[in-house]
Amino acid sequence: MENLFVIRHGNYSKENGNLTSFGQDQIGILTNKIKNLSLGTNAVIITSTAPRALQTSDIIRNILSIPDIVREPFIWSHPDDAPQLSYYKDQDPSKVMDIVKKFMHNDVVILVSHYEVVNQFPKFFAKEVWNKDLDFPKLEPGEAIHFDIQNEKFKVLDNSDAMMNSKLEILHNLLIIADPRPSLPPELSDYTDDFEEFKASTASCTDSFDPKYIEALRIFRDKLFRNLNA
Repeated sequence: MENLFVIRHGNYSKENGNLTSFGQDQIGILTNKIKNLSLGTNAVIITSTAPRALQTSDIIRNILSIPDIVREPFIWSHPDDAPQLSYYKDQDPSKVMDIVKKFMHNDVVILVSHYEVVNQFPKFFAKEVWNKDLDFPKLEPGEAIHFDIQNEKFKVLDNSDAMMNSKLEILHNLLIIADPRPSLPPELSDYTDDFEEFKASTASCTDSFDPKYIEALRIFRDKLFRNLNA
């Protein structure tokens, strides 16, 4: 094994347990980041059997053309719906390590799980494999930690791109679909002045194909990215 990805499933509905459209976007964007790393083809996905994790794994498999998905009930770790014999009941990261070790012959191992596993196992893995005591940030839904094992490095793959797409979708709905155009929602409150400029410059636009709208959206998007990365 040369590369390990520890992935938290995407955003999901508390009502039915399935990924939301935003959650699907999160995983699609994340997986394309992994694809761009060009890490080889001998990959395997190990996934929790929760619907949200299985749906996350299906998106990853389709984008990366991975033939194998290994379903592992033990790494389902949510307090409300996890199986009786699961990580949530046990919380022993060495058992997760035992699962991962079964796939040491694969170049790339992708572990898809939940809050408890993805935020506890990385520290254990770094100590076990590299003999290093490392601290890791908390992973949000749709985020991952990439372990470059031979070089003893890790990188967090966040979901800022997906968050940006979500904000742009909200903006598009406000500007094109809503009539009259309402005020800015709370999730975009930091960009009120920019939004007012955007509304003024697109007041005559009737659809998103208008060149004036496209240019204004590009300008506004650049401002959002600058603020997000500040």
